[in-house]
Amino acid sequence: MKNIIKISILIIALSISSVVSSQSIRAYTLQMPAKVFTGGGKLYVKALKSENGKFTDFGVQVSESIKNQLIAAENKDREVKASGSLYNPWFTTKFYEIVNSENQADIVLGGSYKLSAQQDKSTKLHTDTTWVLDNGTENRKPVEYFYFEYQNNGKISVKGQIIAKRNGQVIDKHDFSDKLEGTKRSFLRKPKGSSIDSLVAKLTNRTANSKKNLYSPEFVLEKYNFKNVKTKNKAYKSELKGQMKMVKANLKSGNLNAAAKILFKLNENESSENLYYNLAMCYELIGNTEKAAGFYEKSGSSSGIKRINRLMKTEKIIESLGLPIIEKDFDF
Repeated sequence: MKNIIKISILIIALSISSVVSSQSIRAYTLQMPAKVFTGGGKLYVKALKSENGKFTDFGVQVSESIKNQLIAAENKDREVKASGSLYNPWFTTKFYEIVNSENQADIVLGGSYKLSAQQDKSTKLHTDTTWVLDNGTENRKPVEYFYFEYQNNGKISVKGQIIAKRNGQVIDKHDFSDKLEGTKRSFLRKPKGSSIDSLVAKLTNRTANSKKNLYSPEFVLEKYNFKNVKTKNKAYKSELKGQMKMVKANLKSGNLNAAAKILFKLNENESSENLYYNLAMCYELIGNTEKAAGFYEKSGSSSGIKRINRLMKTEKIIESLGLPIIEKDFDF
C-alpha cells in the first residue's frame, strides 16, 4: 500500500512539473556593462600609462583586453542577430565605433597606474659528505655534494585609474587596486626565473580579465517559461488544451508570432492571470515594454513587473547612446 501511495505521489509530482514547464522559448537578453558613456560615438582605447615607468606591459594588456572585448561584443552582435533567437530589434552590443587613433575619437579611454613590487631572497649553500659503493664493491669513498636551500618571497600591488574623456573633458573615472603575494622555495637546486615576474604576470591577467567587460554589453541566452493556462469551463477545456499544444509547438520552433496570435485568440474567449502573463512575456521578448508592462500589471506578477522595469531602464540607457529604439508589434 505504501509503495502505491509513493508511486501516486511521484506521478502527481511529474504531472505538475510537466505543466509548469509545458511551454518555453530560448531567447537572448542583453546584459548591460557597469559603465556606459552617454551619447555614444567613436571610441579610442589607449594603453594605460605607468606612473613610475615600471611594468609597462601591464597597462598595454589591460587596455588591449578592454578594446578586444568591445570588438568581440560587436562580432557577437552579428552572430546573435543571425541566430534567430533574438526577438528584440533594439537590443545591440554595438554601443560605440572603435577607432584606431585618438584624433578620430569622440571618447578617449585611457588612464594611469603605479605598480610596485617587493622581493626578499635568501639562499644557503650546504656541503656534506656521504659514503657510497664504488662499482658495486665494498670499497667505499667519501662523496661531497651541494645542497641549496632557496627561498623567494614576493609581493606586488597596483593602484590605478581608468579615465574617459570627451573633447578633453573627463566624463568617467574608475579607480582600481589589487595585490598578490607569493612564496617560492626550492631545495637541492637553484630555482629558475623570478617569483616577482610570475606574480606580475598573474596580476596582469587577473586585472585584464576583471576589467574587460567594464564597458562591454553582452548577450545572454535565457529560457523563458510560459505559464500553463487553465479554465473552469468544462466545455472549453478540450479546445484550450489543443490550443496550448499549438502554442507549445510554435514556441519550440521559435515562431513567437504564431504563438502570440493563438494566445490573443484565447484571451478573447476567456482571460486569466496566466494568460495575461504569457502575453506580457511575448511583448517583453519583442521589446515592446509599454504593452508588456500593461499585461504584467493585469497578471499581478511582481517578478514580471520587476523584470520589465529593468528592461525599460536598459531602453533608456540605449536611447542615451543616440541609438534608435523600435518597439515593434506582432503582425496579425
